[in-house]
Amino acid sequence: NRYDKKRAETHNAIRNDMRELRDSVREKREGRIRNVLERIENDHTALQRVNDEELAELKNILTIEQQANYLIFQQEFEHEIRKIIAESRIKRTERPFKEKP
Repeated sequence: NRYDKKRAETHNAIRNDMRELRDSVREKREGRIRNVLERIENDHTALQRVNDEELAELKNILTIEQQANYLIFQQEFEHEIRKIIAESRIKRTERPFKEKP
């Protein structure tokens, strides 16, 4: 949970920075773009650090087989989530628009 919380905070920071980056590009503010890109790079580095810390801790706690099962589960879970999101997007675009009376 501790690592999930750190990841969520970092993902939120990246999401906010991406919003600011879009605005900065639209407004052609080169200095601001440079600053936001640097923040995003730092956020990605922080996210990787959290993942590395979690993996190191898991190595100390789990057996080698449990580590393997955990990584397999993580990959399959992420794949399923992406699939669900993609299917949801497709269904949303296929929905007919309701006409207003």
